[in-house]
Amino acid sequence: MTGITDPTQEYFKDGGWGHDGTQWRKLPLLWGYSDVWRERLWELNPLTIEYRLYMTVVPTGEVWVAKHAITVDINTVCTRHLIQVYDGAKFFDTIAAESPAAGIPQNYHLDIVLKAGDQLAVIFVGSAVGDDLYFFTQGYKMVIA
Repeated sequence: MTGITDPTQEYFKDGGWGHDGTQWRKLPLLWGYSDVWRERLWELNPLTIEYRLYMTVVPTGEVWVAKHAITVDINTVCTRHLIQVYDGAKFFDTIAAESPAAGIPQNYHLDIVLKAGDQLAVIFVGSAVGDDLYFFTQGYKMVIA
């Protein structure tokens, strides 16, 4: 057998070791960065005065962390841009821009953790029919070991 064979050796003092069935090895992080997450959505000419845009659903085996978002209604001063987490059944409000100006991007610094099945969403409250709506986000993905 190659590699470390005795778990009492000095190698194990730092922890994070496990047996993979053939040998002892350093285990990967339980929560480890795996990729950048960037997404952008838009709706040109929606047919309602309250319109919601949804980001991609987080897949099984991953956790995503939203760190930054931008919302903008190009045409109308909205009542509110409200960023939410949707878990497939209900919405959880996270942060809002009150009375954002038309055409001026609203920047949000976030730290929102999304589990499998969750989506980041924004609802434009008080937009007008036919407005151009945009939603951008970025953060990172983690694979659950």
